[in-house]
Amino acid sequence: MHSKMLRNFCVGSFKLDVATVYKQPGHQFTNKWAVLTNPGDISTGVKGYVKCDISVSGKGDAVQPEQKTSEAGEQIDKNLLLPDGFPSQRPWARFYVKVYRAEGLPRNNSSIMANVTKAFIGENTALIDPYVVVSFFQQLGRTSTQKSTADPVWNEQIVFREMFPPLCQRMKIQVWDEGSMNDVAIGTHYFDLRRISNEQDGDRGFLPTFGPAWINLYGSARNCSLGYEMLELNEGIGEGVSYRGRVYLELAVEILSGGTGSESKPGRMPLKEAKAGKAGGREGKTPAGGAAGAGGAAGGATEEDRGKALAAEVLPVEAPPQLSEEDREDFLLFGAVFEATMIDRKIGDKPINFEFSLGNYGNALAAASQPVSSSSSVACNRGRRVRVSDVPHSSGTVASPPSSCSSSSSSPLLSGELQDPCWASQSATPPQKTVIVEGNRHYMYLPLENQKPCAHVLSHWEDRTYRLHNSNMLDNIAVLFEEGVARAAEMNRKSDSGAEPLLRTILQDFCMDARLKSELKRSFLTQLDRKRLIMCKQELESLIGEVESMAERKRKDGGVKEMLQDTAKLTHKLRFLVEEPQHMVPDVFVWLLSNNKRVAYARVRARDLLYSNNREKRGTDCGKILTLFLKPPGKRVAGWSVTAKLDVYLWLGRCSDSSHMLEDLPAGVSPATGGAAETGSPPTHLVCKEQHQFQLRCHMYQARGLIAADSSGLSDPFARVTCLSHSHTTNVRTPPVSVRITI
Repeated sequence: MHSKMLRNFCVGSFKLDVATVYKQPGHQFTNKWAVLTNPGDISTGVKGYVKCDISVSGKGDAVQPEQKTSEAGEQIDKNLLLPDGFPSQRPWARFYVKVYRAEGLPRNNSSIMANVTKAFIGENTALIDPYVVVSFFQQLGRTSTQKSTADPVWNEQIVFREMFPPLCQRMKIQVWDEGSMNDVAIGTHYFDLRRISNEQDGDRGFLPTFGPAWINLYGSARNCSLGYEMLELNEGIGEGVSYRGRVYLELAVEILSGGTGSESKPGRMPLKEAKAGKAGGREGKTPAGGAAGAGGAAGGATEEDRGKALAAEVLPVEAPPQLSEEDREDFLLFGAVFEATMIDRKIGDKPINFEFSLGNYGNALAAASQPVSSSSSVACNRGRRVRVSDVPHSSGTVASPPSSCSSSSSSPLLSGELQDPCWASQSATPPQKTVIVEGNRHYMYLPLENQKPCAHVLSHWEDRTYRLHNSNMLDNIAVLFEEGVARAAEMNRKSDSGAEPLLRTILQDFCMDARLKSELKRSFLTQLDRKRLIMCKQELESLIGEVESMAERKRKDGGVKEMLQDTAKLTHKLRFLVEEPQHMVPDVFVWLLSNNKRVAYARVRARDLLYSNNREKRGTDCGKILTLFLKPPGKRVAGWSVTAKLDVYLWLGRCSDSSHMLEDLPAGVSPATGGAAETGSPPTHLVCKEQHQFQLRCHMYQARGLIAADSSGLSDPFARVTCLSHSHTTNVRTPPVSVRITI
């Protein structure tokens, strides 16, 4: 800052995010020169340098002592405050975030005034007024506000100016509902720029690029109150417990040549000329919970100067081509509940059931509060296109688009063909009365020994499954490699001489299997689809080279330990490639409902359940019985957070592949005959024809450090073992005890 008699003005500033500092060795920068620039006038170049130390310490981190060096003959340009690999001279760049539209947002307004109205008249008829806020490196831009719609269309782009590569790797996208008194967040998504770019030099590298594609938003349940904790979920703090809609957008970057804004070298594609427009919304209004201002890092400058320095431009942009119905596919989610145990008795004695949802499909609250978007509400019914809301459905079901009318070469689903269906989704299992576990009054269970209730959800999405298939191929490669390395590490821990030969065999197998057998031959690929496929193949080839050199090392003291450390680094690189940044099908939510109230949930990635005829592309949990521990919604849950344990069979795939839905059922379990099964629809329940007896033995010998429970300072402890519907308790005694349970 430069101080004058009347006012202060900013000479220059330097910004970096906390994550960049924390990733450095020792979580710190020491004796480094920070480059001062003026973001408001990028043509003036460097404003000066400031030498400083910056450190970020987390809980349990050891703070390393500072190492001061001599300043004699120090060259500033070789000791800049930049991470390793960053160039000393960074050009300026423009980041374009093109926001096109959104769909499936919560329809009803949840602001304070809307809730006051609901308290008086008993219902909430106010619709949301959505707008999008994009935050990047303390710069903030917002679109215009679209009034009274859950499917808004903006066609606006927000332009940021920042040095490239930036010292902040995350960009925040938020959808807000504008209210008369306060604005309420609807959902939040974070972009990791490292996942949508490649920092390598030459032809291998590419600038950050995304879409145009959808991003899915998650947050609080749609019927939640305006508690602080639930608002945090909508603002991206904690795990979202419900789908909140999706936004269609695009991201591109262009490098400015010569450090000025007059000439530019496109890094993505040349943008069409757009007329300058307003930032949208109410001028000067800051959304609740958002950034404090557009220029929060401009030091001691006035509010007006800071806004001019760091305010993002908001310009209109041409709408992207409309997606045709031929590009969309019908998907079927099938779930069967095999066991429901460890149900907390605190939820009450009312009947309970389980709801399965995929996006807004299957969500009873979403179906009751809003109609399905017109772009995704088309279904086949007797050879004609109809809206989903026109499909009749009974109580306990949620209307969804049935499967496609086009003929399929696959075998029929169960006893009937999946053609010309006229049935709706059955997303919830029938309500059932719980039974208290004998010997343990704290838990309940559902008696499901003979019949396993089922649910199914029909949905309609763009066919972009190739993205998830590629991720599953990479995930399967990583899982096999991790399992083999874990076996070798366990043998090495036990000083087994066979650890090194096993590890070398695993490395050789990795070189044979680590190939991404995928070709993208589609007309609607984004640039990131093409670049990412090339990048993944190149990275796998690079990893194979590292593994081959590692396997050829000569044996020496400590060689196995060093090889295990190197394999851990390779696993980290491989895992980084697995996650697909461009979303497709949203995550699957399983809710426990008691008296029609949402009590606990579990969230499962759609990628893990997606079916493919190629087993390498199939999700790891597709057609398998998963154990889900349902937990209450919210970020802060005190005490024991498991409300119920659920063993459920899940399958997700195209309707044309539904004939494979029940192929992996356990032996002795078959779909119920008659009723819906004869019409070609998924079964309403499974029948377990075979019963087996198992014995669980639990041997307990010692317990230490028990908290005193008596006035004498001692306690009379005993242990209780609960399994499914059985529970046994040990006697109060000191010798070793054993518990035997027959199931």
